[in-house]
Amino acid sequence: MTGWQGNVLRLSCQAGSYLWVSILGTAAHFSLMALLVQRFDLNPVGASFCGAVLGAAIIYWFNFYVTFCSTTPHQRALVRFAAMATAGALINGLVLTLALDGWSWPLVSSQVLATALQFLFGFFVSRLWIY
Repeated sequence: MTGWQGNVLRLSCQAGSYLWVSILGTAAHFSLMALLVQRFDLNPVGASFCGAVLGAAIIYWFNFYVTFCSTTPHQRALVRFAAMATAGALINGLVLTLALDGWSWPLVSSQVLATALQFLFGFFVSRLWIY
């Protein structure tokens, strides 16, 4: 398939892969966090940090090699990935603040909106700039 249909198909496949990679990274984050807190009695904040590092590493690796089949040098891609992850965390905080305090939305609805916007931001930044 060529032309715009091929582009739409490629974009859809990449978005689907990006979603599954994000789910895998999040599952690894939560699993390691739970293990470190429950089995090793680590402080929850420290455990969450360790889980986030593992999740980010998984997300970076799978998106680099599988989702986007990147040829970008790792030095450049990793720096950009870190910048995107930082911006994503800021987007999450800003959207949560706006939805909770500005619009008086419930927490779960606010987090769903923040996560959806963060996902879209991350996907397009990853596709167009990082990888």
